[in-house]
Amino acid sequence: MDVMNRPSTRDISVAAIALGLDLFGFLMSHTVAPATFSFAVSPVQFWLILLTIVAKASMLLWRRHFPVLVILGISAAELLLPLYCLVTGEQSLGYNGIAATVAAFSLALHTRSKTRDIALLVIAGLTIGIARAFTTPVLGDMNPTLFALLTALGWLLPLVVMFAIGLAVRNSRELTESLARQAELAERNAIIEERARIARELHDTTAHHLSAIAIQAQAARALIDVNPRASKEHLDHVTSSITKALQDVRATVGKLSVTDAEVSRVPQPTDLPALISEVRGLGQEVAFSDTSVLSGAERVAAYRITQEALTNARKHAAGAPVTVTLSDDELCVLTSGSFERGESGRGIISIQERAHAVGATAFNGPTADGWLVRIKWRKP
Repeated sequence: MDVMNRPSTRDISVAAIALGLDLFGFLMSHTVAPATFSFAVSPVQFWLILLTIVAKASMLLWRRHFPVLVILGISAAELLLPLYCLVTGEQSLGYNGIAATVAAFSLALHTRSKTRDIALLVIAGLTIGIARAFTTPVLGDMNPTLFALLTALGWLLPLVVMFAIGLAVRNSRELTESLARQAELAERNAIIEERARIARELHDTTAHHLSAIAIQAQAARALIDVNPRASKEHLDHVTSSITKALQDVRATVGKLSVTDAEVSRVPQPTDLPALISEVRGLGQEVAFSDTSVLSGAERVAAYRITQEALTNARKHAAGAPVTVTLSDDELCVLTSGSFERGESGRGIISIQERAHAVGATAFNGPTADGWLVRIKWRKP
């Protein structure tokens, strides 16, 4: 037998419990049957019912792997006694037991077609119920038609109820699994977003400082023989840029080991005039205007986007004049003249992400006047 289809310890336990309860219930009903129904169960019926109980319990061992076959097998076993009584003309003592209801519950848990299986359950239940109605003696002075109807429904209704309960349990499990998957996906997305945020921070800070270091180092190399003093000043700027870059990297990496509340208290750069002064010191011609009253998050976004745009201007349009205009409506960084466009990299993505994070829209591309980065702030 395939290992995957072998009965588990739980299957064996369920089958054993069903067998014990059904045997106990039948023996108790067999004891009171002569007084209640005014007839005694024949020896053949007695042993036929016992064998049926054992067979039904045995079938429950495979209730999870073959639920449809199990419910059909139990239904066939249940038909043996009514068919025997119809052939011999004897009356029978119908005994439901719990094996069939357990099978109906398992069928709902593992069904692949709810419509098909509920129809199968109803047809099997009605067949057995009607067969029992013809062979079970009427209780007392009850109307025979009403008693036959109650006998048939007495077999069918427990199966339908247990099937409905099984479906409810299955739906609850599926909902729980779905919520767990959504929570796992949300956690995974949060990790991805956090990695993207850290990558964005590292890119923006290191790209700006490294480009400044490259410019200062080239200038120092060019002046080292003709103007050692100027060369030393450039090297001092290199040292300063390296120090700032290390500080920014440490601040970004430090966010990995702090809580969200602590991250919110980490100072973020917003001093645009200081940034403009720094890039002017690198020889970049920048016109700057700021008439804005923005929120803290918008100020941080404006700083980082301007920083990235100025870095790109140094890399792709060295010496070209840049105009930075910041207002309550938008941020514009225009690099005049020709612009040597390179491959799309992390910087373009960073600008888009920072704008999106504060609900703004971003344009980053060529115009008739040069290369324009425009961020339109979202207003209520």
